[in-house]
Amino acid sequence: MSFKKQLFLICGVLAVPFLGLQADDVNVALRKPVTASSQQEKFPASNVTDGVISRKSTWMSAESVRPPHILDINLERYYDINRIVIYTGIPENELTEPEKGKAPGFWSMKNFKIQYWDDANWTDLPDTERTENRLDKLEFIFKPTLQTFQIRLVSTDGEPIRINEFEVYGKEKANMPVPVIINEVQKTVQEPSKTEMQITITKEVIGKSMKYVAYNQGYYFPGSNISGWLEYSNVNSLRVWTSLNDYVPQSAVLNDERVSTLDDFEVCKTELRNNPERNRFIRWEPVLENCRKKQFSTNSMVFEYALKELKRLNIEPVLQINSTDFDGTWNNKWKQWQRFYALAFYAAKTGDVTMYAMHNEPNHRHAGPMKITQYVDAMKIVSDAVYCAVQDVNKLYGKCLKSRFVSPVTAGSNANWWAEVVKNLRIDYRGLPSDRDLLDIFSTHSYNLPAAGYASKVSDIRKIIVENHPMKQSLPIVYTETGRWMNAYLIDKEETMDSPSLFTEWAGEYANNTLNQGYGMWAFKFANTTSGTYPRGIKSGHHFIWQGKRIVEDAYNNVALGKKTSDLTSSHGVIVKAITDGDKTDVSMWVSSDTDEEKCLEINLGKSYSLGGAVVYTGSSYGVYTSPDRVKNFNLQYWDGTAWVDIKETMEKNARYAQ
Repeated sequence: MSFKKQLFLICGVLAVPFLGLQADDVNVALRKPVTASSQQEKFPASNVTDGVISRKSTWMSAESVRPPHILDINLERYYDINRIVIYTGIPENELTEPEKGKAPGFWSMKNFKIQYWDDANWTDLPDTERTENRLDKLEFIFKPTLQTFQIRLVSTDGEPIRINEFEVYGKEKANMPVPVIINEVQKTVQEPSKTEMQITITKEVIGKSMKYVAYNQGYYFPGSNISGWLEYSNVNSLRVWTSLNDYVPQSAVLNDERVSTLDDFEVCKTELRNNPERNRFIRWEPVLENCRKKQFSTNSMVFEYALKELKRLNIEPVLQINSTDFDGTWNNKWKQWQRFYALAFYAAKTGDVTMYAMHNEPNHRHAGPMKITQYVDAMKIVSDAVYCAVQDVNKLYGKCLKSRFVSPVTAGSNANWWAEVVKNLRIDYRGLPSDRDLLDIFSTHSYNLPAAGYASKVSDIRKIIVENHPMKQSLPIVYTETGRWMNAYLIDKEETMDSPSLFTEWAGEYANNTLNQGYGMWAFKFANTTSGTYPRGIKSGHHFIWQGKRIVEDAYNNVALGKKTSDLTSSHGVIVKAITDGDKTDVSMWVSSDTDEEKCLEINLGKSYSLGGAVVYTGSSYGVYTSPDRVKNFNLQYWDGTAWVDIKETMEKNARYAQ
């Protein structure tokens, strides 16, 4: 094969350990009948029960078919099932070189749940729903065992999914009749529309729009165009990111080891609230200084400036306050109560902030992780701290703000977390019944789902809330982070934020969540975030430059434009005009020869220059930032008069960018 402006790839994939089977385990799905909503000719559904775990023996749903993708396995007898194992993606030893180096789980099925036939209905199996899956092997254990004869997988992935093998382990149920299947998988057929779309407008009210259509913050500095972008976008909320260590470090509050009981806590709390701005507990000088200076992070900003600008724009912030410093002692609880109180008091006083969220994605292995018991214990303290802070601002400054605690801001679908948090909504930090819910807005995060994946997602979450709420009532449900693709996946896809298909999916997501009476969606992310993996930022939520402008190239004079370029891969030195002709489209691109040798291009500038920088565009012209067929490994050199010398700033290994 030839490469589009591409040299060679060196990458790796996530290794998944193999768990040995017990001697008494029997895969009762082996060679059993399978039907699917769609399939590709070379990859039929029957492959998932043939006992072969290989990309050559996999089921793939058909191309260009809308979800859901359904796989139905008929076990032909009733069984007591104790385990299901699913192999998805591409086995590591079968990955080709171009397939390596993708984000973990890039080839795997991302969003799905498992159902069983209960003799009357398809019922969701508890704890089997997955969103943002990155594993190639998934194992589900059932205690007590599940009795059924038919298992179904339902996936809402927006692209074809692949399953190498679907294993079901259990024991045949004695003295049960042979089951009769009366339900069939509906075949999915994507027929092109033969008529024009008809739109009818009526006065009938079918529901309410979401309260919040919003962004997550990126940077927010004086002199930037962030306020202009927010005003232009017409969003009505912004999730603002803060860390206690940046704004209210431990040194800014009184750490008194003598506070060791609930009574000690209550005495100190009463004393502080009697005079919030002049007390022996909070050192306001460093807190105010931290809020007024530039704080650098993945969400760099001047906090005071951001609050005042959002207030001016009538945009309601959700203040995301991050800290995992909770150990359950009363001394620690008092320290953390003071810190959250101080930041909430300042935000309410300065920016009329009413919405506060405690630590981002506490269930995420990279963002936390916090144990659910630790989180619930901490939530009771933080909820009280922000509630008291807003009350005290109202009393001192004559405001009428109503505090709203946002929780649990979890990553993905995690019913266990959701249920446990909601069960504790009416128990305060003293262990006594509360006359109010400790959280006011239920928040979680959702990525990678197409529009179809949101047809009932809010309703499903609402069901869990009502079932576990002490008063059997619901809460407003929001996604404080959401995106059609997670950054790690989008960066290797042909879609960009300019793709019509992506706009269509976004529109469908908003529509379905509105129909489900969702309360708000905060798109992730307003501006690009830099990190060790993506040092130049990532192609995420929304553009941060005006359409059509490439800041770097517009700031310099391109001295390579029209200059002689040679392909030195062969000994002939073939002239290549496409590299320096100023045309970045696919019509004008250099495609390397189909050889394993190192590829080499030389640009002759004609005379000596003092160079300020260089921009290289590789791969197909899908977008400004990324392209799946981009060059991954390369470097630039310059001629110093005697030899070619590497330019150290251009040494790229497994590059993430097309520009």
